Amino acid sequence: MSKLLPGLLLVILFWALLETSYAQVVPNVRSGGMRREWGAILPAEQAQRLPAVCARSGPLNLSGRRQPIRLEIDRLEVGLPPALRKALARVVLEDRETLPQPADYYRQYAGAYRDGRRVVFVCGLHRVIIKMVKPQAWTREALGVDDGGIAVFGVVYDVDADAFGPIEFEGRFQDRFECDEFLRAFGPPN
Repeated sequence: MSKLLPGLLLVILFWALLETSYAQVVPNVRSGGMRREWGAILPAEQAQRLPAVCARSGPLNLSGRRQPIRLEIDRLEVGLPPALRKALARVVLEDRETLPQPADYYRQYAGAYRDGRRVVFVCGLHRVIIKMVKPQAWTREALGVDDGGIAVFGVVYDVDADAFGPIEFEGRFQDRFECDEFLRAFGPPN
């Protein structure tokens, strides 16, 4: 037994170091590369406004307010990248427009209920949009962009079912001039 003890201690030490290293990268690994710090649970009064200012084609039938917990957001962020990739794959790009990656989006979260079920409304904002607002304003204020195209998306995540509703983008640019102006001001998305 005493001969096994140093080897066993070495294995335990190695495992502990591995777990510590893994815990430091887990948010990016588990969420498909999305940066955990690019997601913010909005304060209650702003969370209530979020569905009204972010991409949606019709009523969401959300009711009440609730504060999502970190575990719910962590689960959401695991499923969001593949769901967003699938939605982006259906987008028809305009000239000089490039397809963003899920990791290009900041996310604002608002907790609510739909038919008695816990849900989280997600507003995704491309990093180019975040550069246009006051620093850290996106963590405190519900943001939306009219005709933001693929730079803004909205989706409802059902916490109880661990499932996403349809991802909706904020319309399309109205004409070529607006798109050209956007590209001149902010460059093509990287």
